[in-house]
Amino acid sequence: MKKNQRIFIGSSSDYAPKKQNGGIDRERSFDDLIKDNEFKLRKVLKALESAGHTPVPWWKEEVWMDAESFWNSLIRASKYYDGGIFIFGKDDRINNIGADNNNNSDQVNFYVTRDNVLIEFGMFIATKGKNRTLAIYDINNGQQGGNESLNRLMPPSDLTGITYPSLTDEDLEDRIIEFFKRPAEETRFDEITFYIGSKINNKIFKREYTTWKTKGLYIGTESAVLWDKIESHPEYEQYIGFVNHFSKIIDREVVNSIDNIVSLGPGNGKTDLALVTQLRIINDTICYVPIDINPMLVFKAIDTISSDGLIRVPFAIVDDFEEHHQHIKEIINGKAHEIGKRNLFVMLGVTFSNLEGDESRFFIKMQDWMGPGDYFLLDAIIKEEELVGTEQEAKARARAEAKKLQRTLSVDSANRPNYKNLLINAIVKKHLVHGNENTDTASFNKEFIDQLVTEFDQHVQVVPVPKERTEKYSIINNTSVMVCQFKRGGNPEVLIGKEYEYNKLKEELERHFVIKHKINGITEYDKVVHRGLFLLQRKPSKKNKEKSNNTET
Repeated sequence: MKKNQRIFIGSSSDYAPKKQNGGIDRERSFDDLIKDNEFKLRKVLKALESAGHTPVPWWKEEVWMDAESFWNSLIRASKYYDGGIFIFGKDDRINNIGADNNNNSDQVNFYVTRDNVLIEFGMFIATKGKNRTLAIYDINNGQQGGNESLNRLMPPSDLTGITYPSLTDEDLEDRIIEFFKRPAEETRFDEITFYIGSKINNKIFKREYTTWKTKGLYIGTESAVLWDKIESHPEYEQYIGFVNHFSKIIDREVVNSIDNIVSLGPGNGKTDLALVTQLRIINDTICYVPIDINPMLVFKAIDTISSDGLIRVPFAIVDDFEEHHQHIKEIINGKAHEIGKRNLFVMLGVTFSNLEGDESRFFIKMQDWMGPGDYFLLDAIIKEEELVGTEQEAKARARAEAKKLQRTLSVDSANRPNYKNLLINAIVKKHLVHGNENTDTASFNKEFIDQLVTEFDQHVQVVPVPKERTEKYSIINNTSVMVCQFKRGGNPEVLIGKEYEYNKLKEELERHFVIKHKINGITEYDKVVHRGLFLLQRKPSKKNKEKSNNTET
């Protein structure tokens, strides 16, 4: 459920506050109206404000835009506001009937709700759904005078059988509060909308992923299954505990301000679940939005996060957040009126350390994504600071690290995560089955795949990138870069891995963001974890800084 929803209130002019001359009082405050026992909508305003929502009655000027027609303003309101409350009162008398059903001789007066209120109600039902559009009957409206049993409100026939509250119900406030706690109709847990980027879809259809490096590991259903097994391995529990620890030190004010957790590369969702579970203890209205190039991983993350129905997943995005951030930004901003505007973007696991592009380019995109109230939780693989030594000693250390990574990737044992099968799957898919200009596809056969499995180290090698060439992969000083190559036809790279010096990464982040919280897993955690976590805010733009300085002056 989104906090601080903006709820439109529609009614006839009979329910608007009045001036002494009979005109509509558009300036009267909500606090004053709530205290006025004669004001018919006092309970409605009080309930919305008690729940932390913002009432937006039709008589307030913000509803009507300059140089815009009444009709266009209503269309905009039905899309912009989070929900609507409509007062079905006895606004217009339609006819008289000589006797009521009990054959009394007194006339029965039938009344209907004003046409424009019904039209507005229908527009909100169409755009927001029935879980965000509430009708409230005023069946005891005595303004017409006389015996109420002889002055009857005729509800719209299409709403017959649907129970709505009345303005005079003693529990009206509670019912309004509970009504807007429900998830919106289009975001039920069992029906989630997937937004799939057309560009990423076309690239995969055209098999352009054959030229990708690390991203190519995550194409196809089989790769999702293999990664799920890796992330489900007990060895990951130590890292998940580190994320769990960090989530507990985030300020409560920060957690309470968040509407959504937007996960960039969620994997199978288990690491995200550790974070979401802790944050939900403080803020139980948080939504979760996963984004990945692999739809099966997105689906798996959703299943992990929302299987118990406690976390709302309004929608998911299948796209490449490295390349197509504008498409993702448009979707998230376009849904802000439903899910809230304050986002915690998270990039956990090895995603950041495996990015193919320039880090600063990615940081600039994140700055463009983030609004003033947004945060970014970044996870990176870190290493111990390099010892001062000769160039030969540094190269020897790099070769030793490459051999260590080679052993990790070559392991085919239940005791360790199986990265080997993930790499073989990518090599077969990218360089053998479909082929590219660097691969002789004619030599593809089952025997060779068997060789990949049994003689992995003969065909796949981990190579340390010399320090003078690391700028091709990273702009952060002292970053160690390893590339995993398929030893065939030009040695195409199938994996890029980066390890950062914590302080060097921190310096680069400070150029782009304000660091709210940080932790070094090597020196500041009870177990040695080669990870660094940073909670970041966007730096104020120069324009906003100048504006702030001028205001202070």
